[in-house]
Amino acid sequence: MNPVRFASAVAMVAILAALAGCSDGGGVLGVLQGGGAAAACAAPYVTVEPDPVVAGEPAKVTVINLSETCHDQGEGPDVPATGVTVRLEAVDGSWGPTDIATLDAGEDFTATSAFQLPGDTAPGTVLVALDGNDTGSVFEVVAP
Repeated sequence: MNPVRFASAVAMVAILAALAGCSDGGGVLGVLQGGGAAAACAAPYVTVEPDPVVAGEPAKVTVINLSETCHDQGEGPDVPATGVTVRLEAVDGSWGPTDIATLDAGEDFTATSAFQLPGDTAPGTVLVALDGNDTGSVFEVVAP
């Protein structure tokens, strides 16, 4: 085989392999856990309100795009995630990890839960994780 055809064949195989990775069905949580590519599936988006959270005061966590599956190749409908643990941990390591909620997403792939940190929670930046996976979402805790 001539070198140009060989290089073209290798490139085609690489492209097909990359495209095949999108249909693993691993879902958004699977992607967070390292389960393949899911280019067309939106990652979970976490918000905490209010931000900053006053230690000892009520707050709420909301997660959108909370899907158990990722059918970005037309394999069927996606399924809302259930039993997803929300865990908080101080970025500086001074406390946590602490589980604050278990979420079941509705048909709109959204879940919300109220929580309250103890009044003596140290001020600082807090990391939010879903099922033990870092979401990249943070919020601030301030003293009462």
